[in-house]
Amino acid sequence: MNPARRCVILSGAALGLAAALGGLPVRAADDDSAAAAWVRKAEATVNAFAQNPDLGDFRQALAQAKAVLIFPQIVKAAELIGGSAGKGVLLVRDEETGAWTGPVFYSMVSASLGLQVGASTTQTVLIVRTHKALQAAGLRDALN
Repeated sequence: MNPARRCVILSGAALGLAAALGGLPVRAADDDSAAAAWVRKAEATVNAFAQNPDLGDFRQALAQAKAVLIFPQIVKAAELIGGSAGKGVLLVRDEETGAWTGPVFYSMVSASLGLQVGASTTQTVLIVRTHKALQAAGLRDALN
């Protein structure tokens, strides 16, 4: 498996766990312009992933997705004590029409302690492929 795909898979798995355990839905953005900016960044992230030749399966997975949680930027920084934070957009596919519904805005924050130094940013797209996974992560309730 190539390193870029491995990074995407590992990031998706970590994000899935974080979304299930600690993602906090934010029902309304601070204002309409902030919400529109989040959606534009999320759209740009999905387009970048779709155009990346190393992520050939991404387009097919997205076409079959029941939901997608997009974090256009997650920032991590550490010097012994570390943390990461990002804002994301959740879209859920309507079962009857196939249209995307939402968005619901999420904020994700984590902290860590240990031998670590550095900083990084990453883009993450979590594709939810089944209704069971959507319900297990508590994401389905976010739209209600």
